[in-house]
Amino acid sequence: MKKTTITEGTRIYYTGDQANEPGFGTASNYCSDNWGKIIDVVIDDGRVFKKIFIAHISEQYPDRGNRFVTLDAYNKSRRTMAQSLGWKYVDVQ
Repeated sequence: MKKTTITEGTRIYYTGDQANEPGFGTASNYCSDNWGKIIDVVIDDGRVFKKIFIAHISEQYPDRGNRFVTLDAYNKSRRTMAQSLGWKYVDVQ
């Protein structure tokens, strides 16, 4: 089992879905219960996704099936894509 590096304060990218816009946010309110490690994701525009299992936040992007990925994974993927096209990429903060 892979050990996760997601803690409170980790920057997250939400990929969105048909009803919700994508956005960037921050992990907060870390807790653990009988079901596993849970965290809330507060999107920069004010939306809050409550009780997201840390196992559902990917550290690889793009990842089929997970709507939440770390910002580091998002930036790494976008940087690689831009470099392959000869473009400059500025990391999202």
